[in-house]
Amino acid sequence: MVARARVQAMGILIDAPKQRSSCLPGPGQDFIPFNQVLWISPEGESTKTLTYASSKGSGSDKYTVKTIKISLASGENDDSKLLDLAYGPSKRQKRLLVLINPFGGQGKAQSIFQTHGEPIFRAARCEVDIKLTEYRHHAEEIGASLDLDAYDAIVCCSGDGIPHEVLNGLANHKSGQGAKALRKVAVCQFPCGSGNALAVSFNGSASPSLAALNIVKGVKTKMDLMNINQASLDSNKRYVSFLSQTYGLVADCDLGTENLRWMGGQRFAVGAVMRVLSLTKYPCEVYVEYAHEKREQVTAHFAKHLDQDRDGLGEGSQHDDSVNELPKVRSVRDPVPDNWVKIERPDLCMFYVGKLPWMSSDALMFPATLPADGVLDLVLWDTSNGRIKSLNLLTAVESGKHYHIDELQYSKITAFRLIPKLESGYLAIDGEAFPFEPLQVEVLPGAGCFLSATGGFSKTLLHDHCRRS
Repeated sequence: MVARARVQAMGILIDAPKQRSSCLPGPGQDFIPFNQVLWISPEGESTKTLTYASSKGSGSDKYTVKTIKISLASGENDDSKLLDLAYGPSKRQKRLLVLINPFGGQGKAQSIFQTHGEPIFRAARCEVDIKLTEYRHHAEEIGASLDLDAYDAIVCCSGDGIPHEVLNGLANHKSGQGAKALRKVAVCQFPCGSGNALAVSFNGSASPSLAALNIVKGVKTKMDLMNINQASLDSNKRYVSFLSQTYGLVADCDLGTENLRWMGGQRFAVGAVMRVLSLTKYPCEVYVEYAHEKREQVTAHFAKHLDQDRDGLGEGSQHDDSVNELPKVRSVRDPVPDNWVKIERPDLCMFYVGKLPWMSSDALMFPATLPADGVLDLVLWDTSNGRIKSLNLLTAVESGKHYHIDELQYSKITAFRLIPKLESGYLAIDGEAFPFEPLQVEVLPGAGCFLSATGGFSKTLLHDHCRRS
C-alpha cells in the first residue's frame, strides 16, 4: 500500500488512506518529523520507501524502526534534498565503532544494543563495527591505538566507565597527539549501565533507542574536559575526567557501600541517609581558582553563555584543528598558586565538582553547567546545616531544585586542589575509585568531542528561569 505524502517545513505529512496500514503512525500521528526520518530510498518514478524512528506514543522516549511506502508530488521527490532536511548539519551514514561491555546492564548490554540500537543504526545506513570489551582498561587500549581516520564516533554500550576509558585512551593516543585524537572522534553513550550520566545529560533520558536516534542525528559538539593530577599516578600519562570528582558523602555512598550491593540502585540512597543522620564529616583542605563564587554570578554566567554552543553548529565547526597536543598543566606537587582561594569548611559533608548536569537519571546535580564555557561547577555542603536540611537536599537534587537552597555553595571554578584530612576514605572520579591522596584538577577548555542532537546539554530548570528573567 502506498500512502500519499506532502513535505512540510518540519517533516512529512502522511495522507492516511481509509484502510490504515500497520506501518503508518498511530491515530493523530500521521506527521513524521524530519528528526525521526532515518532514510529515504526510491522505489520507482514517484514512490519511495521512508524509514523512520517511530515513537511509542506522544511524549515517549522509546523508538522502533518502521517503514512506509509513500508517493510525493513531482516537486518534492528529490531524495538528496529530503535527506538534507532530515539530517541538517549532521553527517549521514556515520562510521561507528560500537564498544559493548558484556557485563553492563546486569549482563544484558549486548542484547539491549541488538534490540534498541543496532536496528536504528542499520536503518540509517551507518557503518557499524562491533567489539566486546574483555577486561578492565580494554576500552582505553582501543582508544589509544585507534585509527583516527576510520570512525566518526565511538559508541560506548555501558555505564559511564567505558566512556571514561575511551577518553583516557584518546588523550594518550599512540600518535602523541592527544588533543587531535580527542577532537577528531566523537565519544557517545548507548546507555546500558546504572549511571548513564553522559546519555542523560545530552538526551534528557536514559532511553537506549533515543540515544541511538540522537547518535544518528547528532553533530560533533565540543565539551570541556578536566585534567587529573595526583602524586601516585603515572607522570608520563595524561588522566582526564568528563563527568565529576567527588569527596565526602557522595564518594562514600558510591564506593563505600559495596556491602549493600544486593540492594541494587537503592544502596546509594540508603547509604546517604545513614551518613546524613549520623552527621558524618569529611575534613579536608580545599583551594580553588574561582571564576564566579556567588550564586547570582553563576546564574548570570549561565544566561550569558546559554546559546554559545549552538553558534556555528555543524560538522567540523567545533574545534581548532591546529592544536594537536593537550596543554601542560600544573602539578599537585607545586606550591598552591597565589590567586587560588583556600576554603575553610571544618564541617564539610559533600565536595562535588562536575561538568555534566546529570550524574544519573535521578540526580540533576549541576543544573547550571554548560558544555564548553571553560569552567567547572562546584557544590559544597556542610553537616552544620543539620539533618532535616540535608535530607531535603538529597530529595531536591533529583530535579535540580537544590540550586536554590541558600545554605548550598554553588560556584564556577577553573581549578582546585583537594587535600583529604582523613587517614582513609574515598575519592571518586567519573564514578571510579582513585587514590585517597591530594588531588588537583584543572579545566581543559573544549578538549572533548561528543555528539548532541541539539548542540548542547538537555534543558534543566535554569533554562526556563533564565529565559523568563
